Amino acid sequence: MKFHKLKVGAVLAATLTMLGGAAHAVTVNLVTDDSNVLTTDSLTGFATDGADMVGMVVTANGSSSATWAATGGSSGAANNSDFRVGLGGDSFNTSWSLRVKQGAFLTSLMLDGVPGNTVFDLSTSTAGGSTSGSAAGLDFAAPGSGTVTATYSNIVALTGDSPVGDIFAKLTLDFTGLAGGGLGRGLYSFTQDTDNASTKLVPVNPVPLPAAGWMLLAGLGGIAAMKRRKKA
Repeated sequence: MKFHKLKVGAVLAATLTMLGGAAHAVTVNLVTDDSNVLTTDSLTGFATDGADMVGMVVTANGSSSATWAATGGSSGAANNSDFRVGLGGDSFNTSWSLRVKQGAFLTSLMLDGVPGNTVFDLSTSTAGGSTSGSAAGLDFAAPGSGTVTATYSNIVALTGDSPVGDIFAKLTLDFTGLAGGGLGRGLYSFTQDTDNASTKLVPVNPVPLPAAGWMLLAGLGGIAAMKRRKKA
C-alpha cells in the first residue's frame, strides 16, 4: 500500500466544493493499494461519461448502497434515500455531483467500478507512464476544510501486462477528517477521471479454496454417496 499527499497547487484537479460556495484548498491523502490485481483486454477509449458506468455500485457509510443507472443522454447516477451521485458528461471535463439528502450524514463513500466495467484513472502512476488507452487522468479531492483520504484499490492491468499503477477499479473516500467529521445535507461537486474496460474485470490470480474447504466438499460428497447406497 502506497501513500501520496497531493500538493495544494494541484487543487483544481482535487477540489470538492459545495455548490454556490467558495472553493477551499484542502489536503487530500491519496492511498493506492496494489495488493489485488484485476485484468481486462483493453480500455475502450480516453473519454468516459455518466452513461458508460451502468452497474457500478456506490455505497455510503459501508451499508447504504445504490446501483448506477443511465439517466438520459450522456448522464448517469446512483440514487437512494441517503444520497445521489451523478455525472452528466465526460468525467475528464465534467464535475460529478454528490447530493447528501435530508437526515443523512456521510462519513465514507465507496465507488466499486467492477460491476460497471469502470476504472478510476489517476493523474500519475506508481510505475511511471499510463496504461495503454488511459492517457492523462484526474485525481479526487475534498470539500471544505480538513482532510479526505482517497484510497484506490483493485489495481487494473491489461491482459498479459503488469499493472502500470494509474488505473484502479475501486475508490473509497473517508470524510471523517473534514470539519464536522463528514458531509451533511447539501449538494457538492468533485472531479475524478474514469475509463471503461472493454471486457469484464477479473482477478489475475483468483483466490483458491482453502484446504479446509476442499475437505468439507469431500465430506459432503461422501455423505451423499452413503445416502445413495442406502437408497439402493
